[in-house]
Amino acid sequence: MKIIDTMVIIPSLDQNHPLHRDALKHLTAVSYSKDIYIPSAVLLESDLVMKNNRIPKKDRAELFEKLSLIIPKNKVLPITATILRKTVELEENKNYFDALIASTALEYNSEIISKDPFFSKQGIKTTW
Repeated sequence: MKIIDTMVIIPSLDQNHPLHRDALKHLTAVSYSKDIYIPSAVLLESDLVMKNNRIPKKDRAELFEKLSLIIPKNKVLPITATILRKTVELEENKNYFDALIASTALEYNSEIISKDPFFSKQGIKTTW
């Protein structure tokens, strides 16, 4: 099983981003690959990143409307109490959302599609 990092969502939105092409490929794979999922924390962090970058509400809403067509509801992994407990331990070393995504990967024994070295330092296999 593999899970998508926020590092996939954000570049997939910007055609000028150097990772755009690969990020879009990974994102669309969620809809047709039986072993790729997206943590709900990634969707939340993506929205917060856009909000912090002053992306208008209308544009954010349109983006999530499009994502709802690409990402089936059954491919979104929920945040659980077990995941949050592990997040508390990991967040000392990294920001909260990276710790939350790492905790999700550990909970589901999955790889993370990301280029962030934090995850491999936690013993989590990453791929891009």
